[in-house]
Amino acid sequence: MKEWIKKHRHVTLTKLLGSLGAKLRGTWNYYGIIGNGRRMAQHAYAVNKALFYWLNRRSQKPSYTWRTFNRLLNRHQVPSPRISEKPSFGMTCQMELSLFDRLACGVLR
Repeated sequence: MKEWIKKHRHVTLTKLLGSLGAKLRGTWNYYGIIGNGRRMAQHAYAVNKALFYWLNRRSQKPSYTWRTFNRLLNRHQVPSPRISEKPSFGMTCQMELSLFDRLACGVLR
C-alpha cells in the first residue's frame, strides 16, 4: 500500500481517497476474520501514516495536521477496519469469543 500511495499521490484527493477506500474495503472484507482484529488495526495505522506522509509532501509546507487529516478521511468516507466474518459456534479456532460464548457453544466444557 505504501508504494501504491507514493505512486498515486499526484491524483486529486477525491479520486485518490475513493480508490483507497475501495482497496481498504476489499482488504477488510477479505481479512476481516475473527481473531485478526489487531493485525488489521496495525495495517490501517500503517496505511494512514503513509498517506499522511505523502499528502504532506505534495507542497512545500505541511498541508495537514493529524486532526485535519482525520476530518479528511471522515469526509471522504475511508473505511475503518472491521470484522466481517459471522461467528459460527461450531469452530473452535475463534479466539476472540468471550468466555460466556465459549461455554454456550460448547468449546469449553
